[in-house]
Amino acid sequence: MSARDDARRETERAFLGGLLHAPPERVVEVDRIVRPEDFEDNRLRTIYTELLARSERGQPTDDLVSLAGALQRIRGIRSLLAELAEEEPTSSHALHHAQEVAAYAKLDRLSAMGKNLARDAEQAPPDAADELHARAEQELSALRESARRRGASGALAPRPLDLDDALEPELADACRRVGVWLQIAPEAVVTCLLAYASAAIGNTRRVHARGLRVALSLQFLTALPSGSGKSAIRAYFRRATKGIEREVLERRKIAAREMEEHENDLAAWTRAKRNASEKARTAAGERPQPPAPKPDGGPRVSFVVSEANLEGVISTLEDSPRGFLWATDEAHEIVGMLGAYGNGRRGLDAARLRRLTEGQPVEAHRGRSNADPVRRVPLPFLSLDADVQSGILAGLFTAEDRISGLTARILIHSPPPMQGQRTYRKAPPEPGERVLSLFCRRLGALWSEPLVLDEDGVPKPRPLRLEAAAEDRWAEELERLEDRYERVSEELEGLLGHLRGRLLRLAGVLALLRRPGAEHVEVEDMERAITFGRYFLAHATRPLGRISPAERERSGLIGWIRRRGGSTTVRDLGKGPRRFRGTDGARRAEAELEALVASGVGRWEHGRPNSTGGRPARRLVLLAADDGHPDQGHDSFIGDRGRGGGGTTPRGDGESGGFAAAAGVASPVGAPDADPTDITEGDDHDPGNLGESLVALGEAAEPVPDGWEAL
Repeated sequence: MSARDDARRETERAFLGGLLHAPPERVVEVDRIVRPEDFEDNRLRTIYTELLARSERGQPTDDLVSLAGALQRIRGIRSLLAELAEEEPTSSHALHHAQEVAAYAKLDRLSAMGKNLARDAEQAPPDAADELHARAEQELSALRESARRRGASGALAPRPLDLDDALEPELADACRRVGVWLQIAPEAVVTCLLAYASAAIGNTRRVHARGLRVALSLQFLTALPSGSGKSAIRAYFRRATKGIEREVLERRKIAAREMEEHENDLAAWTRAKRNASEKARTAAGERPQPPAPKPDGGPRVSFVVSEANLEGVISTLEDSPRGFLWATDEAHEIVGMLGAYGNGRRGLDAARLRRLTEGQPVEAHRGRSNADPVRRVPLPFLSLDADVQSGILAGLFTAEDRISGLTARILIHSPPPMQGQRTYRKAPPEPGERVLSLFCRRLGALWSEPLVLDEDGVPKPRPLRLEAAAEDRWAEELERLEDRYERVSEELEGLLGHLRGRLLRLAGVLALLRRPGAEHVEVEDMERAITFGRYFLAHATRPLGRISPAERERSGLIGWIRRRGGSTTVRDLGKGPRRFRGTDGARRAEAELEALVASGVGRWEHGRPNSTGGRPARRLVLLAADDGHPDQGHDSFIGDRGRGGGGTTPRGDGESGGFAAAAGVASPVGAPDADPTDITEGDDHDPGNLGESLVALGEAAEPVPDGWEAL
């Protein structure tokens, strides 16, 4: 038996083992994908046929005793059913396994069809060529129609999230109930819960691990068809956080009154200084100072923002030291509007968004004169929860967004669609007040922890340290990543670099969500974070697609210019990349530089003529290189393997990242951190073409399992 036959046998057993734990309605879900004839093993085929019959009659499908009695004609049926149920203890992955079983069956049909056609073609006379060709097309068309009727296109869906492994039982059950009620995949409910929990924590806490400090902000991007109901999930969590919203609204009113009183005092002081004599001016006293920063925020303080642009977000963060959640039904409001203001400088806006997701200081100066104040947020906290239609996700990000690491910082996933599985005549049960009050209590407890500011009004997050066992488990997973992905594309390397730090964020949020006020992340929290990490890794590699050769060349040119100080001339390019050399190289170089200017990436600067006269040379300058706010300060959390990692720290007092810093000797719980520094998880290097690696996997002749092994 070949390795492929072994893999198929294991898949069929895992599929049936999951169904033995499933209610009858779950069997109905996979009935349209897998038919009994798809099984290679006759005994498993018979078991599946009986399960289908029981689901149609409304009988329980998880009663092993009754099932064994109905199938007693199969030798050893009791032990076989027990083995199947033990090997796959949950039905969470039934859809994934169903698609794999169907894919193996399709490959068998394709193989048989090809062998028959090849045999007949070898024996047929020349005048039968057209007939054989028509027959081949007819058989392929029939195969496609069969797949369409089943709803199985052959493209394997990513492995679903196992809620029982990802959340504590009470929260897992609550998320399932909300998903059933709204008829949407529970994965979408879970990410919305984590986004709200992250915003409720805000800048009050940071995870401390081996000299590193990690903000607990989370950024989610959910790919679902239009009309799936994700906005209804946000409306539900708005109900759960109604108390938080009331507190924020009250603080806005108080802060507005304080600011109004200050403006009145300032106006009175200005009039007194203008109209009084010099002696009276002295008696007028010092200029009134604006209200001191308060942990509760200023007039624009927010908990959730649904409609905004990047400038508005930075302005709101000025008055929201705790941070907030940017939640929107359209991811285009976040990503598509980058560069829409400020002369189309998308690169600058993308750099600012990256810094916001990492808690790095951000400045914005969009005024018309140098007298306009600079907006500065020293310690921003921004969580994201956005939706996008699956069909437009790949076009949402530019090649520069992917290569610069913007997409690697966002946890992208595509929950299983519910089309064809919803019911309308019989309304699904509502979650009830118990579930709503559970979310209210958990999120309210996170919000109740006070925010502390230093003398300059900058937040001082309390540490959340890893227990020794949790730290060991984290390091063990990091080493597993290093060993499994020793040679990968640079884009996948960037994704993995940020995922490693996201494990700390997820573990911290899960720890506080389970035990508000906790001082340590326990190993149980880290195990759940790893479950999430594997889920997002399996999903994040799928939807972005392939970077075209033209985009890759354009991004390579930008990187080449940036490495040489951020500017170049046509003549400089003639000495650089090979495609710009030769007779046509100058024309090609000028055309590509003009394209960079037209897209807002750079601008032309004209030099002065030298002493001998002549035409002055034009020099292209990248906008993101001279904007005064380069995207630096990205600490290398886990550096490029074999290249040493390293990066800049926001305060200049931290250590560079590197794997040694992340997976070195475990420090005891409660021990002080050495040279703590705010970090970002991964280098700002150019990650290569993850899309190409993914497409190569998707085009393989055999179904490839998801998760770590699939990559």
